Amino acid sequence: MSEQQGVEETKSAVGVTVQDLLDHVVAQSERVRGKIDLTPNGVEFGNYEGILRFAKMMVDGGMVPESYLIKDPNSQYGRIPGPKTIPAVALAIIHGRKIGLDAISSVQAIMVVNGIPTIWGSFPLAICMRSPLFDQKVFEQFWKVDGERIEGAPKPKDWANDSTTAVAIVRREGGIPYVSEFSIANAKKAGLWDATGKLYGKYPQRLLPARALGYGLKDRFFDLLAGMAIRERGGAEENEDQAAPAPDT
Repeated sequence: MSEQQGVEETKSAVGVTVQDLLDHVVAQSERVRGKIDLTPNGVEFGNYEGILRFAKMMVDGGMVPESYLIKDPNSQYGRIPGPKTIPAVALAIIHGRKIGLDAISSVQAIMVVNGIPTIWGSFPLAICMRSPLFDQKVFEQFWKVDGERIEGAPKPKDWANDSTTAVAIVRREGGIPYVSEFSIANAKKAGLWDATGKLYGKYPQRLLPARALGYGLKDRFFDLLAGMAIRERGGAEENEDQAAPAPDT
């Protein structure tokens, strides 16, 4: 009996040949490769190729922050995708999965600063607040001027006072309240506030409290944030939709 006759007889007996099985496996592999599934919580991926496909979709659709793009003076938008844009977006999605973010939120929340994955804006607080380890009853933010707590926001004259300080209190379940502060004096010492109009001088109501809170979250909930750095804003520019300027003095 020839080999071909043996294959045919096997096929007639069981209804499928080894080659049929191999073809089926290859077809399934091709289907799974780059797979993207829609779920109630966003999208899920079959493997890294699926993440790359989705990353490319986000880049092609203009859905990535400027921090992922490179400068191009010939572009009407000033920035364009570079050779590292898609891999960087894919890695942001992977990092985001570690801290419970969906793919789109990961790209909006995470950027790379000096080679370090950094989470910014209100995302660190949102991630911590949904954990049972975060004590929402203790959590508090307020201002101090000349060492004394004040009610509400600082007055216009207080923005000329280096003692004006943003305070945040957080508590991890099983621990004690942790107080973190950041003042105008701290911002000046760090080179974030000067007469040239740097962002801390323009938007102290948002950026001073954000820095104070960031210290507390990073010091007490580093595991929830997967050790990522925290930044108050997502790039070199910030507009009035993201932070309100200080009142005129």
